Amino acid sequence: MKQNTPITELPRLSQGKLEQIIKAHQYFVWGRQGGKRAILKFFDLSELDFSGKDLSYVDFTGSKLLNANLSNGRFAGAIFYSCDLRNAILDYGDFSRADFRGAIISGASIYGSDLEEADMRRGQMLKFDELGRVVEAASDRARTHGPSGVTVLSGSRMNASNMSRVKAHGADFTDADLSGLALREADLTDVNFEGANLSDTDLSGADLDNANFAHCIINSQTVSTMALDEGQRKVIAEDPARSGETLAERGQTLEDLIKVHKKWVKSAGKLGEQMNISGADMRGTADLHKTPLTAIRAKGTNFMGQDLRRANMQSAVLDQSDFRDCKLMGADIRGSSLKEASFARADLRGAKLGPLRFDSPDGKGVKLQRTNLSGGLLRYCDLSGADLSYAILMGADLTGANLEACDLRYADLTGATYDRDDLELAVLDDTQLDSI
Repeated sequence: MKQNTPITELPRLSQGKLEQIIKAHQYFVWGRQGGKRAILKFFDLSELDFSGKDLSYVDFTGSKLLNANLSNGRFAGAIFYSCDLRNAILDYGDFSRADFRGAIISGASIYGSDLEEADMRRGQMLKFDELGRVVEAASDRARTHGPSGVTVLSGSRMNASNMSRVKAHGADFTDADLSGLALREADLTDVNFEGANLSDTDLSGADLDNANFAHCIINSQTVSTMALDEGQRKVIAEDPARSGETLAERGQTLEDLIKVHKKWVKSAGKLGEQMNISGADMRGTADLHKTPLTAIRAKGTNFMGQDLRRANMQSAVLDQSDFRDCKLMGADIRGSSLKEASFARADLRGAKLGPLRFDSPDGKGVKLQRTNLSGGLLRYCDLSGADLSYAILMGADLTGANLEACDLRYADLTGATYDRDDLELAVLDDTQLDSI
């Protein structure tokens, strides 16, 4: 009598074996001899390349596709039920009528793809038990960042895609970039859009009953397409991220503020006046990255979506400011206070967030002015190659952040939220972490 063999992990499929399966499936689609329909259920397909291939109607149920490349492929009607697609690339693909129930798609790139009539309703996560049987899986927060069975698209980038008539009842879109997305006539009841970018998203005819829009980035173009109840409109209207006056509305100009600020910096505070744009809406300010912003005061300021590449913002007070979707590649923010600031989806590749160094008053050493990001929201931002040495990250949320080659030496991450797998990609010498 054959014994059931215990299964502790999904069997791994090589790229070579995958190519053979894809070729046989292609022959099956074409009706050629030697064709065989691909069944890819319960495999570890992570990091594999499916780009440009036609795998329509293939069954991927329960498989792991972490960091897999599905770009420019055809997956119409494919089954991704209970799949793990974290950080996968699904750009410019055809996923129309695909089944994503219970899938985890956190941090994935889904730019310009067709997901019309895709099914993203609640499903049940699946796994093998110790006897190799397929059973329902319990909720695992480290894997899903959400409740069991919910289709999770938190932090995904879905710009310019088509999700018309999608079935997404109860799906989790927290911190996702949905700008320019077509969600016409979609079932979005009980969906969580908290912190998502909904700029220019078309929600005309969509069912938004009980959908959560807290802290969304949303503009009048999007609001005009939405059928909202009174409570939802109140949440949007009262969001602090949508408030704040522009400099013009304050009767100020950036040029005048910078002129007196330069005098203040040069004279060590004896002349001029420190630039203070606290609470201002800076989203429409042109060429802000070319403006010297060293030692400015900008608490609770709205910088959302700004181009701040290689900006000079050292020793600034930027607490509670909003940098969501900002381009901050190579920006110099050393020694600044960024307590409770939001950087969701921001691009901070190569940014300088380490300490400023000053000679100590007694002349016997060096004083460090550390960058303070305590309580900051850095969900799904790109910190690859960034310098966060000595940074204070106590209580910060780094869920889904790209930490590859990020310098976290001597940083304090006490009480911070992060994925340990992501953290292993960073430089961690003498980093202060919570004990397990």
